[in-house]
Amino acid sequence: MKIFGLAAIICAILSGCSTPSGGVDWFDWTKMLLAQGHMRTDRGVTEAMPTAEELAVNFRRTAFAIEADPWSGPNRQSTTAPRILRRWRSPISYQVIPLGPDPEGFQRRVDTFMKRIGDLTGHPINSLPAIYEVPKDPKASVFVLYATDEALDRLTADGGPLTQNPNSELLELQQRIRARIADWRIRKSPCAFLFWSANEAAEEREPGEMLFGVALIRAEIPEPLLEACIEEELAQGMGLTADHQDLRPSIFNDDQEFALLTRQDALLLRVLYDPRLRPGMPVDDAMPIVRQIAQELLAES
Repeated sequence: MKIFGLAAIICAILSGCSTPSGGVDWFDWTKMLLAQGHMRTDRGVTEAMPTAEELAVNFRRTAFAIEADPWSGPNRQSTTAPRILRRWRSPISYQVIPLGPDPEGFQRRVDTFMKRIGDLTGHPINSLPAIYEVPKDPKASVFVLYATDEALDRLTADGGPLTQNPNSELLELQQRIRARIADWRIRKSPCAFLFWSANEAAEEREPGEMLFGVALIRAEIPEPLLEACIEEELAQGMGLTADHQDLRPSIFNDDQEFALLTRQDALLLRVLYDPRLRPGMPVDDAMPIVRQIAQELLAES
């Protein structure tokens, strides 16, 4: 069911007004989306299920496409330049850095959704205790950073926690994260997922194996947008890294029609972690297998 509502109803849903950050008043922005019938929370259950071929095409759009410019706004386009499949091989350990309001509540939301992701994919995922600063010797493979503008200032400042690691390899990675956070925080983006895979990190791993990720979520955003950010960024952090304007019903589409992981998105995640696929597979090798998996999944539905 689409979400429509009058201004008074929307204001109640949004739990008050949010503080602007990244040059955006996130309360007004979310109110506008809701008034336009976007940010649907029905998970696409009223939409027709895709055919096997449509599911395979949509998998290619999000798993094998490259976003031309991740900061160019809601109308950014993806390219279909050939690339390899990216996904995690090792178990994921994630750690929340909650530097915003209601940190315990935020942790619960992340835990609930990560359990859902683990159930869908069959990939082992475990939670580490929340921390309140960037660790000097990180043990997690994914960090979920929930922070205000003021906290982001501290994290990216000269002499801050991302500039003082005695381990040169970790320091280099942290400095790259620092630069990406500093770039993201001035953009009109409520959330993002940064990831590093084996070919980018120049490690002796299988190409395409995802090694490390950081989910960035602004603490100033209001309630419906916060839930949407948790679901989209953590789902994309599994390896479905591109959005596409023709992919629906889906959260992997920057039109913001859907706020929560849809039925089709859940199928895309199941395709990605099918054992017949592997990190580093070229698109031409993977797609015949993807089509077979899509047929099998839809036959189960």
